[in-house]
Amino acid sequence: FDDAETIYNKYRAFEGWPGIFTTEGLKIIEMQLVEREKEHRSGLITAIGERSIVVGCLKGSIEITTLQPPSKKPMDAVSYLRGRGLQIGDLLI
Repeated sequence: FDDAETIYNKYRAFEGWPGIFTTEGLKIIEMQLVEREKEHRSGLITAIGERSIVVGCLKGSIEITTLQPPSKKPMDAVSYLRGRGLQIGDLLI
């Protein structure tokens, strides 16, 4: 999670197949670019909404709505966090 804008551009380019993946093999299925300039710790969960999470990048942040763990079905990001016991301030990766 270096630059949010670069990640978002890769998401738009590879949407559907093959998709984009984190280093842990987590596939990001639906996401939005939240902001481009603010600096965060890479992979830090900065907000949890009803249906999405906001993850900080070294430059900017992204909102993830749907993701897919390795060898699992796609799920909403909030359910993934609940299942893993992750909260605001934890690292997604």
